[in-house]
Amino acid sequence: MIFLSVKKNICFAVILILVSFFACSLQLGFLMPLEETPEDTEASIPGQDSGGDIAAGEGEPDNGGDIDTGGGGQDSGGDTDTGETKGAKYVRVNGNRLEYGSGNQFTDVVLRGVCVGDLYHYKKFRINPPDFSYISGNMNANAVRIAIHPNLWLNEKNANFAFLKENVAKALAANLFVMIDYHTIGFPDGYVEPLNDKALGFAYNSSFEAAKQFWDLISKEFTDGRILFELWNEPISRPDYRGSRYFQMRPYWEELIKIIRNNGNNNVCVAAGDYWTHDLRGIKNNLISDANTAYAWHIYPDKENNTARWEEALDGLYTVRPVLVTEWGFQLENPGEVDYAPVDQFAAKLAAEFFTKKKLHHFAWGYDPFYTPNMLIKSSYTSFSGYGQFVVNYLRACEQVRPES
Repeated sequence: MIFLSVKKNICFAVILILVSFFACSLQLGFLMPLEETPEDTEASIPGQDSGGDIAAGEGEPDNGGDIDTGGGGQDSGGDTDTGETKGAKYVRVNGNRLEYGSGNQFTDVVLRGVCVGDLYHYKKFRINPPDFSYISGNMNANAVRIAIHPNLWLNEKNANFAFLKENVAKALAANLFVMIDYHTIGFPDGYVEPLNDKALGFAYNSSFEAAKQFWDLISKEFTDGRILFELWNEPISRPDYRGSRYFQMRPYWEELIKIIRNNGNNNVCVAAGDYWTHDLRGIKNNLISDANTAYAWHIYPDKENNTARWEEALDGLYTVRPVLVTEWGFQLENPGEVDYAPVDQFAAKLAAEFFTKKKLHHFAWGYDPFYTPNMLIKSSYTSFSGYGQFVVNYLRACEQVRPES
């Protein structure tokens, strides 16, 4: 996914056109001062628990029908040759860019796609996964983000793992890059967001031992260099804390990356900042030591939708390492909802100023039958909400670099 030079301004023009057609769950509030942590002092990793399973409720499907698929080390930022299969193309970090290729033949790639949610969650409701060929062909995405909820994984690991392998293979065959997302909300071995779902049970789990076991298994199985690993969906130390505790989180991310690398896997890893992955302050000058690591950023409407505040949260990180907006979204239908925002007040600014000009990679949340804000209506993968249509129109205007199947 890359803007070729001849297409450089097309996406920006489309944003201006879309504003005339459209009139966007998270209150980001004000960023508190960055906590002071000496640069030469790393927080130690607290004691780890056993990561014991939390039983997830089985739940009954609301409908039996299938969805219509419609067809820190800081380094110099130099090249990182990470292909594990000689001759096979793969994604790598090079400075603040992602590149795709092999040997000495690489091209810049910008990942532009959608989050398809937890596909095993759909299976429990007898709902088909999306048609990856439709996402790639009709929607013109070049990447998908597949979520795995820790407790659904822990309680049904074998079936979940097999289903994940099946769908990753389908996505790659449809010429899509794939991100595997360990979809938990909380702080390692600490606070966990108490989401309870009748199909997922208590979906999230903050056990660091569980995360280590997950990435140990995943990194042994998924060695294809077109796959990226998002280590931890949304860290949050407690809901009322709006500062940044990246210095406390970094040792955990380093530990997960070490597990992955010790398995001989050099795929791109994606690390998070604090406050539901919105606050990236302090990272730029305290990078994770692994040179093939990028960073995630999440953005939803707030009361101001002030681009200066978004810049403050990003803290210039995109100038030294790739920043992937692994979640963004809004909705147009219900003005009373927290994720509501008119296009010109949120999405148009985000797309023009950050996706297009800064070439931030991005995955719209969510192209799925459950989660909000939702790109879909009528339980169909081909019927789009106003937000969904904005995403599709934007993707269709972009010149994409695709992985070879």
